[in-house]
Amino acid sequence: MYQCWARIGDATARELANADLVSSQVTHSVTIRWPGATPLLSPGMRVQYVGVAGTQTYIVQAIQNPEQRNILLKLLCLAINVSE
Repeated sequence: MYQCWARIGDATARELANADLVSSQVTHSVTIRWPGATPLLSPGMRVQYVGVAGTQTYIVQAIQNPEQRNILLKLLCLAINVSE
């Protein structure tokens, strides 16, 4: 298990357009710092957010390395257990 801080938000129109080439099921974008060589991330892996209001799980659909700079990774994800 790899733990880190992340920014989670609704996927933007541009992200949805880019993800359409990879997968049609993208609901959220998760941005993390470049993890280095430690965890190898791949589509199909799960991201779990644990917060004050509860836990939310996402399945990674696509991974983007903006501008190939190795600073951030943007994970395009599908929410699988939406809490009410």
